[in-house]
Amino acid sequence: MPWRRNPMTRKTPSNSPFRRSSEAVMRRLGRIAALCLAGVFATPATPVLAQDFGQVVSDILVVDRERLFQESTFGQALSHLLETERARLEAETQQIEADLEAEEQALTDARASLSNEDFRARADVFDAKVRELRQQRDKAQEDLVAQIEKTRRAFLVAINPILIDLMRDAGASILLDRRSVLFSASRIDITDKAIALVDEKIGEGEGLDIGLPKDNTPEPEDAPDAPAAPGTDDQTDRSGN
Repeated sequence: MPWRRNPMTRKTPSNSPFRRSSEAVMRRLGRIAALCLAGVFATPATPVLAQDFGQVVSDILVVDRERLFQESTFGQALSHLLETERARLEAETQQIEADLEAEEQALTDARASLSNEDFRARADVFDAKVRELRQQRDKAQEDLVAQIEKTRRAFLVAINPILIDLMRDAGASILLDRRSVLFSASRIDITDKAIALVDEKIGEGEGLDIGLPKDNTPEPEDAPDAPAAPGTDDQTDRSGN
């Protein structure tokens, strides 16, 4: 008698709700895995990274504007103008202080020969002069601080078109000041490129009218030609050579 599987032991698909639910979950997981793999190997329509001078850069770039001011030729030229102005004001202040000290000493020395009324009148004039000069010095210092701020604004206005060109050439959409960034990769820092380009296009800022004080430091005069040795020309003429 041929062997026949007992119908009671034959395996049939389970109709339990639990099994149907498990199979549905597995099918969904399979579809999700396929989509993930497709996303990994597919080429994005809009790349996040762009190529710039052979280097991969981000859609977001950073620049150190403080370093740009300190290291670019243009920024250094502006710093030199400000330092020259600061030194001039300091020299003026020191001279004024020396003059006031001398005047005060002269008034003190003359005290014994003056009446009280005369001495008090001269002292009041001196005190008023000191107050006026102090106000002038304070105003000069405030003007210098304002000049420094104006200089930095003028610097940024002059270099902004260059920074915008760098950002566009790199295919980036955002350019941030490094001072506003907590962490960033060095590959997205364009400060070195910006310094080189500012030096190339602006130099020391010749021809830019940005309302800054001019450097009026006199140029050293050319040294006069050294006189010829005594009798050299005459001897040459007499010899006929």
